[in-house]
Amino acid sequence: RVPVSTQKVAFDSRPAARGLTKDEVQQKLEQYGLNELDPPKQQTWLELWIAQFDDRLVQILLAVATISSLSSFTEAMGSSDENILNFFVEPFIILLILMINAAVGVSQQLSAINSLDA
Repeated sequence: RVPVSTQKVAFDSRPAARGLTKDEVQQKLEQYGLNELDPPKQQTWLELWIAQFDDRLVQILLAVATISSLSSFTEAMGSSDENILNFFVEPFIILLILMINAAVGVSQQLSAINSLDA
């Protein structure tokens, strides 16, 4: 891409009624290229998955699941109950809901991207 100075644009502007000649159009096409934007970089499914956890509420729920896991671990270590998995039901459910939410979010985003490409 060639940057165009403000002076050059002001000097090169023409009345709208006249416009550019075919030779001038061809010259500008060769000099500057087509007036197109570069296509956006396609995100991988992993980048889309990670982006699902960029929401403040999701981050709070991740923190709650972590605190609940630590609390369950310390409670399970002090308990005489043989089935310590019962202590981890709550953090597991929170994480399961977050994973399902992320999967649905990625699915919807991929569907939206595919419909825009069509």
